[in-house]
Amino acid sequence: MNPYEDGRSLQPGIEIIDTNEIIKNIDHDAWQDLLKNNYPLRPEYLARYFSPYANFAIDREIPLTYWNTFGSRGGINPNEIGVIGPSATGKDTLIDLVLQSNMCGDYAIAIGTATSRKPRDHEKPDAYAFTDQSTFAEWARNGELIEAVRQGNDCYGTREDSVFAALQTGASSLIWRGDVVGVPRMEQWCQAQRIPFVCIGILPGLPLSQSLDWVLKKRGQTDEWRAKKLKYEIQHMAEVADVILLNPPSYDEHGNPDPNLAAVNLASLIYRLTYIGA
Repeated sequence: MNPYEDGRSLQPGIEIIDTNEIIKNIDHDAWQDLLKNNYPLRPEYLARYFSPYANFAIDREIPLTYWNTFGSRGGINPNEIGVIGPSATGKDTLIDLVLQSNMCGDYAIAIGTATSRKPRDHEKPDAYAFTDQSTFAEWARNGELIEAVRQGNDCYGTREDSVFAALQTGASSLIWRGDVVGVPRMEQWCQAQRIPFVCIGILPGLPLSQSLDWVLKKRGQTDEWRAKKLKYEIQHMAEVADVILLNPPSYDEHGNPDPNLAAVNLASLIYRLTYIGA
């Protein structure tokens, strides 16, 4: 039920979590060793440094996919599927490709994300609710946001009414674009609303040096903050994800980026979670 229709008050105002402070808490020794050994950022290698990754086992049906065998919410069919991953690992591209190409038919729809940043080139206007810093802060104070984080100089979050609007379309699965920091709040909100929730984590599957080069290629910069954020998200992804999908860069015969393979895998995951269960 939509609380805006029956007179219930909005949730209390929330704090905008400053990831600029949180990302200082990374395991520098582990990342130095990962860089030195040039290990690919895959669960079987990351488990040597971050123990929750040891709970993930490779799937035999969907390529480049790993399932959490320890903390998985086995058997449920989620209404909301979170897709998380570091900047430039392709989560937005994959979600947009899956939905725009109708790989999931009409049973999946993306939840709009609120942000104070400027639109990027070729970005769909309905994927984000673009606003300014002061309006975003007001939304947080007024309890209009479920979760909110500050990344670099910009803020990102999810408006509660955006989730209810997506629910009212009748879609079986709602796709939430988020990050590691926002998952606990979103999961808590879904539990309160009795909405089953699962989380898909996107890993680049490349060695750290190549992953940072890929960020540079896609974003035009790899400053210290962006590098630390990538490490923090990967370090903690296995703590909140139910399934992990690798998205190494792939190219067509002309050398252009071709995300179709990973998009097909994501569409298969969404279908499996929607109709079969985690």
